[in-house]
Amino acid sequence: MCVHSMRQAALVAGVSSLLWLPAQKAVAQQAPAPAPEKVAVPEGGLTLGGHRFIVPASFPTSFVATYFGIRLGALVHTDPDVPTEAGQFSLSTLGGAQTLELGVKVTDWLGFFAKARLAVLVGSNVPGLIYSGATYEGTGEGGLIFRILRIDTSGTQVSFRVSGSYSSGLSTSVFPLLVQEAALTVRTVLQGQLRQLIRTPISGWDAQGNAVAAQALGPYFSLQGLAGGGVSGARIEPFDVAAGARGSSAMTDGEFNAAVAIEADASAAGVPVAGLFEYSLARQPAVLEFLPLNGSGFVHTLSLGAYYSGKPNLQLGLVGAVDLGLPRFSTSLGPSGSPHTELGQIVVLYIW
Repeated sequence: MCVHSMRQAALVAGVSSLLWLPAQKAVAQQAPAPAPEKVAVPEGGLTLGGHRFIVPASFPTSFVATYFGIRLGALVHTDPDVPTEAGQFSLSTLGGAQTLELGVKVTDWLGFFAKARLAVLVGSNVPGLIYSGATYEGTGEGGLIFRILRIDTSGTQVSFRVSGSYSSGLSTSVFPLLVQEAALTVRTVLQGQLRQLIRTPISGWDAQGNAVAAQALGPYFSLQGLAGGGVSGARIEPFDVAAGARGSSAMTDGEFNAAVAIEADASAAGVPVAGLFEYSLARQPAVLEFLPLNGSGFVHTLSLGAYYSGKPNLQLGLVGAVDLGLPRFSTSLGPSGSPHTELGQIVVLYIW
């Protein structure tokens, strides 16, 4: 190649490079900036709209899912200012409960659930032992859940649950001795009526339907709620010394349920901790804690739970709660002051 041709090739290459560099710079300036990385919420468990939901402690979930759970709880119940012939006293009662929960997903929109609960109450001071004594109760519950709405883009879900339950137990205390008009005799004791008198069978049942909803508010926050009602009944069977047989006191009443839960979960930011605040309102007869049976009332429950949320299919939590508006304990001299119950609970729930 001649020197003149080499000079022409070099000139063309230089001009091309000068033209290529500004063109590449212009293309780079016109290219859109990369989209910000989205916060990742691991799939699994009860996830909707980019948020992972916690099953509330005071009301059921709206998700159709297969799960198994254990709840271990303890409570302290206080009936203040109970009027007696010896003055006013406060009744203190300690209790414990174990609950097993099972849910089975049949289809995406249909599932069934079951629950078994065993609870025990024992008076923890002298008035509590006299009036409340020791009580145990077993409860079985079952039902169906139907998912009627799910919008993944907005993180909205609504389901309907129908359920029924039955409970049965026994209260053992000397309280019936204080309200019987007939005096006990040696013959009465020897014939076993004393044993019958201090043992009072109790039972209850209910049938209800509830609409439950879940709403995701991004990866960190969510709302859950419940509204519904039904019918419930309760029965106690005290022993009548004069008649020498057990009587029966029963009541049937309407049931109303409403609840809301607010959740904050930091697992999307790499911190595996979630908190759940709940408020529930229920109207139903309470037989386990309160003898004699004295009606229904609106019970308010406030609870706060702290959960480990590092695994999407596992819920581990500690829950503290307080019940207010409970039915008052009554004696022949009148009702007690406003009772209240403080509860603590350990939750272990696995979802498939």
